[in-house]
Amino acid sequence: MNKEETTQDSQESAKQTPLETKERFSLVKYVKNSYKELKKVKWPTRKDAIRSTGIVIIFSVLVAGFLGVLDYGFNQGLTYLISLT
Repeated sequence: MNKEETTQDSQESAKQTPLETKERFSLVKYVKNSYKELKKVKWPTRKDAIRSTGIVIIFSVLVAGFLGVLDYGFNQGLTYLISLT
């Protein structure tokens, strides 16, 4: 295939709609393929899931506490600045 043929083929394929170049979407096929993929997933053990959940909860509480202290500090500082006027 030479350069002209390649250019012509790419121009023709650009004119086609996505449904002409690809297979039509099928919900049933999508669900079947999704189910097959989910069977390949290595799911975490119960122990791993509980450990990960605990880490996320602890980290979330720590971040919330930090942001709460930061908010309180800014609130106090702003209140002090407003009282100066």
